[in-house]
Amino acid sequence: MAYETTAACGYELTTSGTFKEVHLPIASPRPDDIVAAVHLVGICGSDLGVYLGRHPYKRAPAVLGHEMCGHVVAVGSGVSRVRVGDHITTSAFCPCGSCSQCSGGMVNLCAGRTNLSHEDWPGCFATHVVLREPMITVLPHDMPHEQGTLVEPLSIAWHALQRPDTRPQHVAVIGAGGIGAATVLLAHRAGATKVTAIDRGVAKERLARKLGASCFLDAGDLDDRAKYTDVNADLTVVTSGHPSCLTEALELTRPRGQVVVVSYSGSDVSIPLDGFVGNEITLLTSHLAVGSEVEEIVTMLSNGLDASRLITHRFPIHDVEAAFDLLTSPEGVSAGRVVLENRLKEDLR
Repeated sequence: MAYETTAACGYELTTSGTFKEVHLPIASPRPDDIVAAVHLVGICGSDLGVYLGRHPYKRAPAVLGHEMCGHVVAVGSGVSRVRVGDHITTSAFCPCGSCSQCSGGMVNLCAGRTNLSHEDWPGCFATHVVLREPMITVLPHDMPHEQGTLVEPLSIAWHALQRPDTRPQHVAVIGAGGIGAATVLLAHRAGATKVTAIDRGVAKERLARKLGASCFLDAGDLDDRAKYTDVNADLTVVTSGHPSCLTEALELTRPRGQVVVVSYSGSDVSIPLDGFVGNEITLLTSHLAVGSEVEEIVTMLSNGLDASRLITHRFPIHDVEAAFDLLTSPEGVSAGRVVLENRLKEDLR
């Protein structure tokens, strides 16, 4: 269908580690394409990984970003589920739809998926983005943009909390930023009556307690480190990629408890296997989320879950470089979710 926007303004991470404004032509959408105007987009830990040169496969130059909320301005001829004007969010990838994992409902494990902001597919650090119908979640029209842009990271945290085969009463979360903060927020909804957060600094403690943590241990405080073995968590969720985290998880988890690892480390890590075996602690991993979990998050947000507390900083999208400067500064250690906002309403046709 015809639409007014024929080009987008994007912000591309260059090989020199800076961002530059780029012109992104948008052709008429292919049959399963959706063109969306971007209202808000969050900076994911994976975006920061690309910026720092630590991502396992994404590299500059690239227009990053996938944690978006926006509205549809055009659809391809084969699109049936999404309409122009719909408020939407997206996953970070498009599943192939035909492999055994997709057929079994585990699209998060699709080996043939294509990834947004990778291999010439510009992401959401832009005024507009081209997406594909299988990626899209339609949001209630009255859902605030702040809530919509958090659906994807919340669904990743929710998936991690669904991985154990029992409902944990006491959840410990290593890392209270990004996915870790979302895990703290959702732990009570997964059945926890107590949540212990582990991170560094007063600002992270304030954020964790605001999100529902009843206890906070400072990983940089030797006195707090000595308390790890007293935690006895039923479930420990590892959202930090620091090499010591599996050792810390072992200390925090009760015998016959469970550990779920969400984070990538970027390198091989040592597993204290004797401790896991000797205490019959189950080690699980968690990757992305599936569609039913995304819909559950949308329902929670519609029914009163206030996830906007996760957001600690906002920048206009043209100040994306300042946002990354913050995240890589000493102050960035205490940041929660950082979002970029398209404030030029004339661009959001």
